[in-house]
Amino acid sequence: MRDEVILDFHTVSLPSAELVWHCPYIVLFTSEDGRVGGPGYRELALLKLNGESTLGNDDAETVYAALTGDQVALTDIRVH
Repeated sequence: MRDEVILDFHTVSLPSAELVWHCPYIVLFTSEDGRVGGPGYRELALLKLNGESTLGNDDAETVYAALTGDQVALTDIRVH
């Protein structure tokens, strides 16, 4: 894994978003096939864009990132 990865994106919560879990978030994870929930899936960090975070202390050879949210729109995603 590189020392630094920069994710740039725009997000907006939908008008129906009323609860904290409707916010966008980033999941850092590892899995055998690079998919959330795939074989060997292990969540390393969950970064909610409402200021909360859950961090693990596991090491992984390959780390992936997933941008998601329950009621959000994500656009202009760039990885540097």
